[in-house]
Amino acid sequence: MPRSSFVLMLLGMLACAPAYAGEPRLFLSWHAPYGRPGASDRLWMDCQRMNKLDTLFMSFDPGVTTSGFTSFLATIRINALDGDTLSSLWDSPSATGLPVWMKVEWQPDSTSGCGTPFHSSGMGGASLFHARDGGRVLRIVYAVAPQDSVDVEAGQRYGLARILIRRPGVGPGCHQPVCIRWTEAVLSHIAGVSLSVTPKGMAVSLNASSGAGCAEAVATPPAKSDSLPPAPGR
Repeated sequence: MPRSSFVLMLLGMLACAPAYAGEPRLFLSWHAPYGRPGASDRLWMDCQRMNKLDTLFMSFDPGVTTSGFTSFLATIRINALDGDTLSSLWDSPSATGLPVWMKVEWQPDSTSGCGTPFHSSGMGGASLFHARDGGRVLRIVYAVAPQDSVDVEAGQRYGLARILIRRPGVGPGCHQPVCIRWTEAVLSHIAGVSLSVTPKGMAVSLNASSGAGCAEAVATPPAKSDSLPPAPGR
């Protein structure tokens, strides 16, 4: 099956996941996984240092101990803190691709000190879409075969993905203050259980002088057309 077809099929399957009454937790942080030394909720991007690579870590606590973990789908919203539309810096060469200075990796960083729920290679994809409010919606999906899944434990933090940003150089919008929010996730397990998670207050800033702007952005719910399709019966 072509890679693009696989990703589209997986997106459709995960979008129908039911809500879960437990408390899985999602974490975003710059420089290091959340809770590790050096982790931060802010990053100022010096655009002149084009050889500098910044990393946004996505991690989670499953909230339950399960016999295996197979896949996840994440929705991340990116908005300008000044209420304006995002600059053309965030445009990609294709309608659903990523900007040339952005990359998503799923393989664990051995230096991060954070475990991984993926001990075998799988398949995944990432796409950036324009949102109605002038921002962007980033969708990230990854899955391994059921026979390659591993156990995950409640109370433990695992790395799901890393968003790598190569500083793009001085240009329009390079220093635009931006809020990056992880707004939705679906965590899928072997036993036919998928946990649909809506985190609260999970956001980091880029080029912001303080975190206050992100707090306002978190309080603004996403447009329904930019959200994951609701599960049946919701």
